[in-house]
Amino acid sequence: DPAIATIFNNDVSKLINGWATQDPGISKLYLRDKEGNLVAADGKPVFYNNAHLPPFKNPRNGKPWAASAAKPDPTTQINGVHVGVPVMDRGQVIGVLHTSVIAD
Repeated sequence: DPAIATIFNNDVSKLINGWATQDPGISKLYLRDKEGNLVAADGKPVFYNNAHLPPFKNPRNGKPWAASAAKPDPTTQINGVHVGVPVMDRGQVIGVLHTSVIAD
């Protein structure tokens, strides 16, 4: 699908992929818009919209969030802790940056 292909080939995805590659402690890195839709990513996700899940729902309210326990990531199957932070513009949440930090 051309719409999906543009997500993985846009300039922001290239930047995110570089960040994820530079940090071996990150198993994935996704940027989502304020509705939970995938905007940019370093790899294909399980969910293209995760508005119903804690890694999006909690930071969408303007506060960083982290899971309370490590578990295998549904996308990568790597044990880690999910973290989500709001992306802000002039005091308004415009999206969420979501990652999974590897926990050995």
